[in-house]
Amino acid sequence: MSSPCPDLVVLGPSGHGVSGYASDLAAAVVALVPTAAVVPVPDADALVALAREHRPLHVHVTDHLLGSSPSAAADVVESVAALCEVSVTLHDIPQPSDGPGRLERRAAGYGRIARAARRVVVCSEHERALVRDHVDGDVAAAVHVVPLGTARAEVPPVRHRATAGQGLRVLVAGWVYPGKGHLEAARAAVLAAPVGSAPVKVVAIGGSSPGHEQELENLRVAVAAAGAELEVTGVLDRAAYREHLWGAGVPVVAHQHLSASRTLIEWAEHGRRALVLRSRYTREMDDLRPGLIHLVDPDSLGEAIGAAWRDPASTWLPASAELRPDMADAARAYLAIWRTP
Repeated sequence: MSSPCPDLVVLGPSGHGVSGYASDLAAAVVALVPTAAVVPVPDADALVALAREHRPLHVHVTDHLLGSSPSAAADVVESVAALCEVSVTLHDIPQPSDGPGRLERRAAGYGRIARAARRVVVCSEHERALVRDHVDGDVAAAVHVVPLGTARAEVPPVRHRATAGQGLRVLVAGWVYPGKGHLEAARAAVLAAPVGSAPVKVVAIGGSSPGHEQELENLRVAVAAAGAELEVTGVLDRAAYREHLWGAGVPVVAHQHLSASRTLIEWAEHGRRALVLRSRYTREMDDLRPGLIHLVDPDSLGEAIGAAWRDPASTWLPASAELRPDMADAARAYLAIWRTP
């Protein structure tokens, strides 16, 4: 082939996290290999049509982008693989938090996808372990790991580095959906708030994940019952999202089922050192990029939030903070994988 890499498919809507990362990684590959082709594809039907051109493809896959069920998503990838050589990056790997039944259905679908692909990539050693434990041990043995790359740091103006207002504020970024950690952050912050202070506010920087609008209302009620207020910004453009990440408050990542997280990286890219619940994945990320996050045990979250609110400088990274591996590092890793026999 004319390029040392397959055509780089960007599947699905631009607002989807997996699609956004596929686009960012493709741009990083093109910066190294100008002949690389980036192909936006709106849906599964268009992906199968593209495969009929018989060019090698790389696709970032989550079952939600490819079909109405994990089985339907696997049908699509198997159809593509029958027409051309395809490699995949698996996202949203099945794990026990999917729940009984759904875990097995997703695991079966992901197993079929992985076996159909020429090469399989995941974004953390934690994800490779999930593939081993819940999808297919034989597949996991051949899986490549390329950590999510960081983008260039966006340095905030000095005015953002001070906490404003009287009430304790907690910032939780990304889509709002069940299990994201808003309620856990609210409960912990209420315990940390000084007696007699203004009400705790949990700021959800993002909108409701499609299909979870009712859960958002349920979350609002639950946060209020915990003694806090929930503020939801809704979906934001890039500039507004950046301003909120730089906003007054304590950045918290309390999602307990992370397997790879752009949101966690985005805090660091915007100069913030977030409080992050300790897990196998977050320990891996702390080892990979030392000092960029503050790991916290779940039962110590309230204490950590209180300490960070009293010392807002602790929630900011120094200008010298090292964010690598970055997107260029990720692109080089992918190029090496595509060159393997």
